[in-house]
Formats: sequence, C-alpha cells, structure tokens
Amino acid sequence: MATSRLDAILDIMRVPASGDPSSAVVSVDHAAAAEEVDCDILVVGGGMGGVAAALAATRRGRTVCLLEETDWLGGQMTSQGVAVLDEHDHIESFGGTRTYYHLREAVRSHYRTLADAGCVRELLNPGNCWVSRVAFEPAIMVRILKTLLAPEMEAGRLLLFLRAKPVAVEMAADRVAALTAVGLDEGRTWRFSFDYLLDATELGDLLPLVGAEHVIGAESAAETGEPHAQPERRYVHCVQSCTYTFAMERRPEGEDHRIPRPGKYAHYRDTQPYALRIHVHGGEIYGEETGWLQYGMFNTLAGTKGGLWTYRRLVDAAQFPGHFGHDVTMFNWPGIDYRDAPLVEQTPEALARALQDAKRVSLGFIHWLQTQAETPDGGPGFPNLMLRPDVMGSADGLSKHPYIR
Repeated sequence: MATSRLDAILDIMRVPASGDPSSAVVSVDHAAAAEEVDCDILVVGGGMGGVAAALAATRRGRTVCLLEETDWLGGQMTSQGVAVLDEHDHIESFGGTRTYYHLREAVRSHYRTLADAGCVRELLNPGNCWVSRVAFEPAIMVRILKTLLAPEMEAGRLLLFLRAKPVAVEMAADRVAALTAVGLDEGRTWRFSFDYLLDATELGDLLPLVGAEHVIGAESAAETGEPHAQPERRYVHCVQSCTYTFAMERRPEGEDHRIPRPGKYAHYRDTQPYALRIHVHGGEIYGEETGWLQYGMFNTLAGTKGGLWTYRRLVDAAQFPGHFGHDVTMFNWPGIDYRDAPLVEQTPEALARALQDAKRVSLGFIHWLQTQAETPDGGPGFPNLMLRPDVMGSADGLSKHPYIR
C-alpha cells in the first residue's frame, strides 16, 4: 500500500493581511498518534456541495464524516461571505431543490421575527438588494445549517470535523483506502477508513494528493472540440480570479471610520483599477449591452439597476426598526478580484503570499472607498462607511476564506 503525504499545509484562516504570510503555514508531524475513525462516506470540504452530499447520504442511512478547514460550514454562503445568492429569475417558483427552498424559507423566517409589521411578507428580502431575491448575514446561515444537520448528528449518522485538513492518503492501486487529517487548532490527528471518498474542497485539494488525473486552466479547441475554447493552445494558469469579500455599515455623515492604507495600495489602486465603472458583457447577467457602465455608490445612474450600496446589501435597516440601526452591505465587485496568481498547484508558502496580496486588494478597495471614491457632490471618499469584521467573523474584516467561483 502506497502513502502520499504533505509535509506542510496552509491554514487559510490564519493568512495575515500584513507581516509574514508564512506564519500561516503549518508543518505536519506524521509521527503523531492518530485516532481511528470509520464511516461509510468521507466528505472533505464543508461548503454548499459538501453539506448537501453529507445530508443526502445520511438521510439514506449512511454514516458520514464531514471535514471542513474553516470554522463555518456553508462555503460561499458563509465563510466566503457571499451571503447574497446569485440565482435565476424564476427561483421563487421552480428550479431549486426541496432542501434549498427549506434554507431560503429558514432565512426569511428568521428575519420576519425582526421585521416591521409592514415588511412581514411571504417573499421577504432582508437586504432589498437588486442582484438577488434573498440575502442574509453569514452567521445566520451558519446557524440554519447547524439546525439542518442536527438530527443527523444526534442520530450518530454524521460526525463533523471543523478546522480539519487532509495531510496524507493511503492508496491501494487506484483506490484511496484511508485518509489522515489534522486539526488546525488543537493539533489532533485522525485516520479515516471509508467505503467512498468525496472531494468537496474548493480547489480540488485531493486530486494531486491521491494522484488522480485532472486538468487545470483553459483547454484548447483542438483538445476538446469546443467552439469557445482557446483557439490555439492551452493556458494552464487561465483560471477565474478569487475574491476576499467584506461587509460595511453606512454610518451617519460626519463619522470617520477610515482604515489604514494597506500594503501595495498604490499598485492595486491603479492596476485593478479601483473604480465604480466596470465593463459588462451584453446579456451576461442583467441584459445590459456590452460596454462600460458607471455605477453610483448610493444613487442609480443611467443604464444600471441601482447603486453599488444596494447591489449586494445584506440588511436594509428600514425593514427592521429596533434591531438594525443602519444598513449593512457585502462587497463583491470586479475591483477586488485578485488576478495576480492562480491558487491551484501552489506550494503552501506561495499560496500564503498570493492570499495575502488578495487581502491587500480588498483592504485597498475599502481604503479607496473611504478616501478617494468620487461622491455625488464631487468630494473624495465616504469615510462614514465602517468595516464590520463581526459580520464575516474575522479579525481583519475580510471573509474567512476567499470566494472561489
């Protein structure tokens, strides 16, 4: 039986926005004693797909172990901060699963208890955002997911391992016979035995570890026959950018909540660039014509569906008097997409450096919004916009995990 091991791994939640990024790299002690855990199915990755897979299996009587490297289940909806769901136009009437509709209703049920009587309606949108029909604070979805999984955990069909990451696999020919994982907080080690292994990680972490065949980047038309593939050759590092999202509160005019200028600010301000003007492809999402669109922060400009503030607003405070004093908005915008380096096929040290720069991109955009973005009266910046670290559950105010599309 062959063993494949990682000598070092990245603790993605500990990548610092400044200072030495290698402080988030963890050395693996393969001599540590491991606790033996048996299950029918091991799911690695606690994002939306991983949770759905675990729930489907346990509801069919299988025993499942679910590993997640952050401390929040939910992936895009929670640890990645995109708590405004991108959905098709008909989602309220069809096109979703029963469990997904349960999640949406659980969100609305929570906020209905907080809403003004005039706002308590069947299709309540807590943020009144214009990109989606439902929005929520990430921590609320964490709570909903815990409630959803509780019966399976209480029945002993589901074991949850948060802050756990794979470090080794044992291979029997082309079959993964066992997987070893370590706890990123307390240092425990587990060796899992199972009938089936599902890779639900955001970046396909298990593929190189187990030696599975896989392809990275954009393939050529000659390889695939796809008319829209790269016309001449494969581009290995042509992968979609990632984003560290964040949430801000609109405080009263006159308050000053400007954050310090982060490292590489001038570079990213000019090369991203930081702007409220973006290029859109006709009909891609909202039916716009191909070209440039200028957005306002709070005002609706010609050709747009609203300002950037209401684009992905999580909480429209006017709907919840006595519970929220001010609006809270999540930012996911082209100006904060990190494009310098791919996140796949990197050493832990290189990945830590890339993610630190990705954090600088987002923090720089915050600083730009507060100090340099043009206001409706031509002034520089919105210093009253306040970063809300508590919404993302992080010290630096950014999502616990980058948003992986």
